[in-house]
Amino acid sequence: MEQAWAAASFRLNSLKDEFKLLSMTMDDPAEDLGEYGRGYARSRLWEAYADRGRGGVCLVFDKGVAAASIPNQLRQIGRTAHGPVKYRNERLFREIFVDLGQALKGDLDRIADEKLARHMDSLFLTKNTEWASEREYRFIVQSDEEYVSVDVSKSLVGIWLGPETPKEAFHAVRNFARRADVAIAKLQWWNNAPLLVGIARD
Repeated sequence: MEQAWAAASFRLNSLKDEFKLLSMTMDDPAEDLGEYGRGYARSRLWEAYADRGRGGVCLVFDKGVAAASIPNQLRQIGRTAHGPVKYRNERLFREIFVDLGQALKGDLDRIADEKLARHMDSLFLTKNTEWASEREYRFIVQSDEEYVSVDVSKSLVGIWLGPETPKEAFHAVRNFARRADVAIAKLQWWNNAPLLVGIARD
């Protein structure tokens, strides 16, 4: 019985690893936050994902366009889901519990597949509350490929450079922005306030 349960759990985790995630952050809808509620103004994200603002950029997307165009592409690849991440502290019991009677019959692929189909939101669109400040939005697709590409050109509207972006990078960013017809700006902190300084593409 232990071997059957372990085998089913292993198959579930292996199948879960086939899913690819595209993670973004959303603006906070609270109007009183002003610029502090914008996705690009989260210092914690610059610190964690962009080498403290030295080596990354914030790509700005139109949420409505992205939420319409990206899933259409992913559906052609495999099982997919998307939506804002829900933040709550709870154990994944129903989502990972395996009926030993079914596991003993050995139909592990079907068991794992049904678990994922039934609980995609809990398995992929739920995180502990400690991550709530990221206000994450995820696109998910199942594929055995190492990487999956999607065309985001229709939803991309701007490129915001980090506070410590080296000037040597500006030329490449300008060239890309001209070709993509998107805006460029650089994030600056002034008296603890996030300010965007526009940059000419030419």
